[in-house]
Amino acid sequence: MAFSLNRPVKVLISIWLFNCLSGCLEVSGASYNFALFWPQSGAAQKAHAQFQGLFRARLSRMCESRGVALPADFNVTFEEFPLRRNPSYGQLQSIAKRLSDSSNSSNLLFAGTTSVSPETRKLLSSLVAPQPLHWVDPPRMQDLAHGLFRIIRTMQRPDLAKAGLEENFASSPSTIDETKRLVIVVGHPYRLSEVQYLIRQFFYGVQCYSLDDTKISVIQYEVLQSKITTLLVLAGRERLKSFLKIGLDGRLWSPNYRWILYNSGIIYDVKENLMPANSRNITSVEFGPYSAIESKYLSSTEDAMLNDLLKIWTVFMAHMSCGMPIDNLTVRALSGQFKITGNQSFARNNWQMAIYENLLTDSTVIGNFSTSGQFSMAVPKPRSSTREEVLDDYRKLNLSIFVITGTPYARFKEGMENRTDLPLKQRLEGLAFDLCMEVLANLGLYNFTVYIQEDSAYGSVDANGSWNGVVGALINGRADVACVDLTPNSARAEVIDFTEAYFSTNISILYKKIPPDATKEMFQFMFPLNTSTWFYLLGSMLIVAFVLAILHRISANHQLFDLQYSLFFLFASLVQGIVGHPPNRPSGRIVVSAYWLFVLVLLVAYVGNYAAMRVLARLQSEITTVVSLLDQSTYTYGTLANSSLSAFFKDSTFYDMRQVYASMRRFEYGLFANVSAAEAAVNTGTFAAIFETTTNYYLQQTICDSVVTGQFENTAVTFGVPRHSDLRHWIDLELQKLLSSGRPQELYERYFITPERLKPNCANHALVGIIPTEPDSLKPHTGALTLQNTLGLLVINVIGCFLTLISATFERSWQSISKRRAKNKEESVPVKRRSAVTELLSRESRV
Repeated sequence: MAFSLNRPVKVLISIWLFNCLSGCLEVSGASYNFALFWPQSGAAQKAHAQFQGLFRARLSRMCESRGVALPADFNVTFEEFPLRRNPSYGQLQSIAKRLSDSSNSSNLLFAGTTSVSPETRKLLSSLVAPQPLHWVDPPRMQDLAHGLFRIIRTMQRPDLAKAGLEENFASSPSTIDETKRLVIVVGHPYRLSEVQYLIRQFFYGVQCYSLDDTKISVIQYEVLQSKITTLLVLAGRERLKSFLKIGLDGRLWSPNYRWILYNSGIIYDVKENLMPANSRNITSVEFGPYSAIESKYLSSTEDAMLNDLLKIWTVFMAHMSCGMPIDNLTVRALSGQFKITGNQSFARNNWQMAIYENLLTDSTVIGNFSTSGQFSMAVPKPRSSTREEVLDDYRKLNLSIFVITGTPYARFKEGMENRTDLPLKQRLEGLAFDLCMEVLANLGLYNFTVYIQEDSAYGSVDANGSWNGVVGALINGRADVACVDLTPNSARAEVIDFTEAYFSTNISILYKKIPPDATKEMFQFMFPLNTSTWFYLLGSMLIVAFVLAILHRISANHQLFDLQYSLFFLFASLVQGIVGHPPNRPSGRIVVSAYWLFVLVLLVAYVGNYAAMRVLARLQSEITTVVSLLDQSTYTYGTLANSSLSAFFKDSTFYDMRQVYASMRRFEYGLFANVSAAEAAVNTGTFAAIFETTTNYYLQQTICDSVVTGQFENTAVTFGVPRHSDLRHWIDLELQKLLSSGRPQELYERYFITPERLKPNCANHALVGIIPTEPDSLKPHTGALTLQNTLGLLVINVIGCFLTLISATFERSWQSISKRRAKNKEESVPVKRRSAVTELLSRESRV
């Protein structure tokens, strides 16, 4: 709450303090004490540092010029009283008590303040009376608006400035053409009401924004849409830093934009390098110019005001200690000129501001102006963006190079992963990394630090609308160059720039074929029917054959239909058709006709099941396109998270592609973190990785039985730089030279072709591995039966042939035995007959 006192209270405070201090305000010649009623803490320490570093030697020289030596015990102390612009009653009471209790109050020489209201100054004057209160307040915007207008017009119309017509800018508003408009951005402690003069001057169009009420992103978007290229920013240092960070994405830092920063103190702020190297489109209006030694002590407007106050107090101390005359003396301070009007008083003559081009170490003074009418300004030089000019800017910086490891584009050298004693740039290798190092070396850029992107993310928009990964690092200024295999897309192109493509590839699918089951492959023709169904079929054949044999006994057919022939006839009817003569009796024909109907239905079911099984097996095990992933359930699938690939599926206009992304989000490894995770998932044999083809072919060399298929969507591989970075053009030229020499292809063969000693042994010692495969020239078309599928039939034929030989041998032996028995039988009959005749003849002869 603001504090105000009625007149009686003011009188009582003044009388009380006067009684406390009236007898003890004699100034010692060797020691001076000062009171500082300052809005910022630490003012006493800053004042002491400035006096010791800047003004003590100056005071000594002033005394020596008068032939008087400064006392050896000369001492100056500062006591600080933190104070708001409108202090409360309690705060003023605390200040009054501290003044009365202070041990230094006996030597109080002057009191000083800044940035307080006139009412507060009156109260402070009564508190320190009879000693004077001096104040040096920051300038009012109204006092400097005309000078700012002339700076803006000089930048917008250098042709008129060179012709010496800058004096007519304010008096002739008709010279402002419609295309010369202005954006005014105001933040605390400034207010839009203070820039009314500028708003009136730019009558063709001015856009005003408050940093306190409007989001920075909204201001950025509307400025870009307005096509206005001149921006005036009036804000305190921290608010200005927040606003300047929007330039880190490059959108408003292109050379065609002109920035004017007013009295922010950021010109000397070297603690943070918030701006890109290209800051020559920035003009700053600040107090100064500061000398090199002054810049060590001054970092804000309040510091400049304190410096002005100390400079005047030094003149007063020289007068009091050395007798230096000060009547009508003019003191030139940082913020302008002051005139000494008495032994303890002074008045400001004017305000003076310096005009700077560029920021930080590149800043140079190009002019100044004052409220007394002085104005001089060299027209800022347009940035030519020559090679040496750009590279000189970047050589002054310690560039940040970001990489993503784990792929042949960038990886640790063998045995170097844990070598923390060496910098990263000596421990890494890869196609992208080596190429980037060669480009930087050719540009003469050796001062850089390599960083690994911790989450291995290339960059996508998160749930909060912010970019992550290396794209986010480029946007927020943490990275100067992204030496990665970056794929351009429209979303990324809005926030960063891409270099010349140093490689081209496409997207494909990597998966590992499921090892076939030997039994299922060889006897595939058996699986359309269940095992029990095959037994039922054999049982039915036996039963029908038994019935036919019985019917033949009851009513014989022309053909002998015993049990053996009946089985043969029924099996032949099943697999080949009618063999021999069917039964000619009605009863036999009825049984056979019923069996044929059964066979017809069974064969239709078998053929349908076998065809469906073949088609389904092919769909489940073979992947040909991305869309075919949706039609199978054998493999889960996914792609790299936070990458252009995931964004491709997520933002696709095709329904099937969005369905693929939705499925990937449900799978365990659907959005894998890095290539190593993808390789491990593919090795399980149930995962398909959607990745860029060069990396897929690299992984295929180390994953047995893997397949790369379904290539689509040709893409380029580039480096990334911040938006509108001047470095991009020169990187492109170096990349073109390396491309024409074939260097990327050399690096590809070096890093993407795995040596034989590092490839796994993929020999398959199972039964299926022994079966020879068709050569590429005889490779069967998709869906055709292969040797593996028909090997079971061959085995059955071999077994049948073997059983046939055994049966034939058995039959042959049986026939031989039967013939021998028959012959022996035939031979035994004549012998008996001869014996009987001989005996009969012998009997007759005897008779």
